[in-house]
Amino acid sequence: MPSPSPPFSAPPPPAPPPFPGRAPAWRRWVRQERLPPCSVRRALSSFLDITAPPGPRFLGILAALARDGRDRERLQRLSQDARAYEEWKWFRCPTLLEVLQEFRSVPLPAALLLCELPLLQPRYYSVSSAPEPGSARVDLTVAVVTYRSENGQGPVHYGVCSTWLAQLQPGDTVPAFIRG
Repeated sequence: MPSPSPPFSAPPPPAPPPFPGRAPAWRRWVRQERLPPCSVRRALSSFLDITAPPGPRFLGILAALARDGRDRERLQRLSQDARAYEEWKWFRCPTLLEVLQEFRSVPLPAALLLCELPLLQPRYYSVSSAPEPGSARVDLTVAVVTYRSENGQGPVHYGVCSTWLAQLQPGDTVPAFIRG
């Protein structure tokens, strides 16, 4: 006697986009050492650089995810044509948000961000006052960086660390180290 069929069956899951060779890290579970255990929000606000222009490799991944043919073709060109990429990057200097606004058909899995975005790099500043012995206080003089891309006609961009430092309140803690 044949086994009874289930009362309903779900359609098969959609096929993942084609990637040559082994699936990228963001498409499979792997041990992650580059970030401490934290929420996606904390990773994006404290550890990952969402302001740096995405590199050609990242744009190639976005091309594979693009749902619109024009977005896919443009992203593929930027990921493969070094000259086109450099012109685009230096003129637009796009943040991750601006790339997603330009290529609206690209869905962006959180795992991709966690695995592929560059880590924030330390910023080096000179101390502008000599600390008292045993004091936890240091004074810095920092200029807040702001500029417009696209020959001054594009969106305003802000310095990552200088803008963050400017919004701190007295008593806030700043993660820092002294470079010897």
